[in-house]
Amino acid sequence: SYQEKLTASHVGFLTPDRILTFHLSHVLKEYAQDFIGIQETRYLLEQMEGSYSELVKEAQRIVPLQKMTEILQRLVSEDISIRNLRVILEAMVEWGQKEKDVVQLTEYIR
Repeated sequence: SYQEKLTASHVGFLTPDRILTFHLSHVLKEYAQDFIGIQETRYLLEQMEGSYSELVKEAQRIVPLQKMTEILQRLVSEDISIRNLRVILEAMVEWGQKEKDVVQLTEYIR
């Protein structure tokens, strides 16, 4: 097969499944912010409520759900992980009262 010949000749190559995985990964990263909407933001907050109920309540009191969604979308579009949502919510609580502009608030949260 071609793979065996390429390997024997010490020529690098990508298998079709690796190429597909690479392209799919690129497309998902490119459009990741489109997968975060109000419903997804609500789900993330519900997951956080079990461990950080007071933080979630305070963040929701200060920053409306629509703004939270836009902030998360902006962070993801800039390739910033939202995995540590606790830190993001704490920053929203800290800066949300002082700053109403979503773009500027995202800057502070970053």
